[in-house]
Amino acid sequence: VLSGGSHNSPALPADDGGPNQVASPKVAAYFPEWGIYGRNYPIAEVPAEKLTHFIYAFADLTASGEMVLFDSYAAVEKRFTADQSVSGEADLWSYPAGDPRSQQTIWGNFNQVAQLKDQNPHLRTSIALGGWTLSGNFSSVLSTASGRETLADSIYDFLDTYTMFDGIDFDWEYPGGGGLGGNSESPQDGDNYATLLSMVREKLNQLGTERGRYYEISVASPGGSDKIANFNLGGLKQHVDFFNVMTYDFHGTWENTTGHQAALQNDPSGYDIETAIGLYLDAGVPRENIVLGAPLYTRAWNGVTAGGDNGYAESASGAAPGTYESGNYDYKDLVSQIEAGAGEWELNWDDDAQAAYLYSATQEIFSSFETPGTIALKSEWAQSMGLGGMMFWDLSNDASGSESLIGAAADSWFEGKSFQEIVSASNLTFDNVYGGNGLFDLVAEAVTLPTDPVQIHAGEITATATGIVLNDDNNSEPPEPPSNEHEGHDHSSHDSMAPPASSGDYVDITSWGTFHGSNNNSHHDELVGGRTAITTEAADAYNHLRAFFGLSPLTIEEVGQWAFANELTNNTQAWGNDLQGVGLWYAMQGAKVGWIADDAFDPQILADIQRTARLGDPDDVMEMVVQFGHDGYADYLQQYGLTQTFINTLKMEPHYGGWMHGRTHGWRSIEGVAIAHDVNHLTVLGWDQMQPFMNDTFDWPQWPALDVSHSGVIEYFQSMVVLG
Repeated sequence: VLSGGSHNSPALPADDGGPNQVASPKVAAYFPEWGIYGRNYPIAEVPAEKLTHFIYAFADLTASGEMVLFDSYAAVEKRFTADQSVSGEADLWSYPAGDPRSQQTIWGNFNQVAQLKDQNPHLRTSIALGGWTLSGNFSSVLSTASGRETLADSIYDFLDTYTMFDGIDFDWEYPGGGGLGGNSESPQDGDNYATLLSMVREKLNQLGTERGRYYEISVASPGGSDKIANFNLGGLKQHVDFFNVMTYDFHGTWENTTGHQAALQNDPSGYDIETAIGLYLDAGVPRENIVLGAPLYTRAWNGVTAGGDNGYAESASGAAPGTYESGNYDYKDLVSQIEAGAGEWELNWDDDAQAAYLYSATQEIFSSFETPGTIALKSEWAQSMGLGGMMFWDLSNDASGSESLIGAAADSWFEGKSFQEIVSASNLTFDNVYGGNGLFDLVAEAVTLPTDPVQIHAGEITATATGIVLNDDNNSEPPEPPSNEHEGHDHSSHDSMAPPASSGDYVDITSWGTFHGSNNNSHHDELVGGRTAITTEAADAYNHLRAFFGLSPLTIEEVGQWAFANELTNNTQAWGNDLQGVGLWYAMQGAKVGWIADDAFDPQILADIQRTARLGDPDDVMEMVVQFGHDGYADYLQQYGLTQTFINTLKMEPHYGGWMHGRTHGWRSIEGVAIAHDVNHLTVLGWDQMQPFMNDTFDWPQWPALDVSHSGVIEYFQSMVVLG
């Protein structure tokens, strides 16, 4: 559909200053800490050559004003395999004494950030504090002089400890309110924010002098006029290197009518890019310090009729299914569908609003969208305005190759490619154009010339951080890599006994029932990748472990009775054959985990050893038992010829037969932050079997399990072994 008309001229005049008025443009992107789990997006996948700024999201702010790690396992503990690592070398749990890595205390994502910087000297790295779900304490902390001082000192300590970061990105959503329900808020938030940033700037100047580097302060800032009004841009601007303006989420499924998530102009309510940037300029924010934000995800509605222009401004029945959560699709997900011809999507361009969107008549779904062409268009608009660059949320959602949105921005800002060159390289073309002049062309044009990212001296970068690991759990010291000698492991005194005899005639758990359809998960119990059915061989492995601890054997009915008595089941009393099925299931869990020594426990061990049992060499499994298990357990298994039963139990799939959700969905509280069901998922792996605590593509990882201390987790699984 091509309709006549003409473009509106940009309402905001640009300064006269020639091509690429900004000497050092920025292309920034956020990395989500949780991306390494269900999204399977490690830092090794980050296109650092196309970025000037990498921003790690998020650190947390405690009620006492401390900046701390949110997920310490992801941030500083996890070991990555060679194919997941930036360096291409696998992280090990122990190294020879002469190897410098034997003294390294920081692993996980932070170690990967250090490697990323080492390979990309031009790259600036920051860590974001707050975000939508972690902004609850900002207002209360900043409301007092002592709170502001505590936070400023804590930021200094954090960056002094984690030297792989060049700065901090404040992501308070939002001063004066408008964020997540329950967040603290105050009319004085804007003033207090400016006071804090002044203090932080002073602290980071001091740290920079000490370390011979410059620490940047950036701010993730709102695009909506209602939130900008409370943001105190005039007070913040003198302390901030640049603002990452969140010029997206202008419309979404909190509304009953479809709309553009990130229109450039002409939104009926003023929720568009041109209006937002105008407010920043009116507040006196220097143009070069304004970085234009763009989404790598969409906002999508369901139950939308086509109307006159493929679903725009039409009523909706609710949120579309989305990729990981309803109402949001990953950009790369929809690109894959379009390339595969799935979904019957039509790509549309609203030339009045300067916004792209998708519509599927068969699915009745309307979704906002970006293309390499729309990013090129926004880039040239931003360049014509003299703005400082572009920012993207978040890295894990982008496509690759010629359809990469980050790549399109880099091509425009750094490679000097024209709008038409970028559009021509993409296979995403518009099926329909509505309004305006009926064409997809530039609303504002800039002369683009190649611009190399500027390298700024970052000082010494080391993954062997000094001081404590700044975390909000009960562990104040950095995690020590477990040693082959088991130093520091819990060697509770016990006298092993000979294992009970086994008939070798094993019974499948489905003999006592199946629960297909339970919680929409049981169809994910396929026995693939070496996964096997749950059988009573697990009860043998369970009693072998009990015998090693000097405990007499138990029947699965006895284990089942204990589970019902300890709130580890869906129902309060056993029905039918529940005692047998529940007992066998928890016996399997105890055998899978209870062998790990207390001080050696880490969730990643559960993934590594189960994957190795299913796909690898049995000798490698036993080496892990030597490294991480209770003293003597590996020898015990080998002495009595029990290794195969142990390995066979590790192969068993906890989802098998639906028992995990049909009967063992325990409601018992674990440390007040999770329930038994969450922690049970630590033995469920993603399809690639690389990560623990993964459910499947239809369910999120059981996030609360990550908040349970390692000691709490191992005690929970050991309780299944000793019934204590």
